[in-house]
Amino acid sequence: MRFILCILALALTACAAQQRPGTGEPLSEAQRAATVAVHMLCASDDGMRSWRGSGVIVDETTVLTAYHVADCDGDSMMAVETLRGVMVMAVLGNFDATSDVASLILLESIPGHSAKIAKPPAIGQVICAESAIPTRARKCGRVKWLAPDPAQNDVRHDLHVVGGNSGSGVYDQQGNLVGIVTLRRTDRPGGAAASLWAHRELLMPLAP
Repeated sequence: MRFILCILALALTACAAQQRPGTGEPLSEAQRAATVAVHMLCASDDGMRSWRGSGVIVDETTVLTAYHVADCDGDSMMAVETLRGVMVMAVLGNFDATSDVASLILLESIPGHSAKIAKPPAIGQVICAESAIPTRARKCGRVKWLAPDPAQNDVRHDLHVVGGNSGSGVYDQQGNLVGIVTLRRTDRPGGAAASLWAHRELLMPLAP
């Protein structure tokens, strides 16, 4: 298992050493403990591909991320890595492809963290996304638009998110987890995030 983890880490993070650490506002200790990189190796008819995104630990064996980060049309190998360098293999759990949110089940527990899920933020409220990519760590901005139907789980914001930010936890100013950075859709302006409040099947028993 350790050999597989080492091979996966080398294959997916070889370029990370070339990146300079980010200079943004540092993460809180709780957010730092919850933030992980999601490493993917995907073997399909198109060949072998690798990529990484971000995720957030919500309990000892569950990570939430964007579905497209964990989506592989073929055979895959997945691991999550904490900012302290702990790497654990994971498998895809429950997901909502429409809202682009997925849960990952860890094959070994990462103790010491639990998330407090809050209701979607209001328009104009400041939110911050925490990425595991060193040069893209903290992105802060404001909520610009909310879907009128809460079941759509669509939150739009003006955070400047780029590749690697997908799956980042989105926090309100009280430090509560309010969403996950997801794939931007062209029907609305701004960056996209999925509100977690309505995803009871992903969050139970965490959601009030």
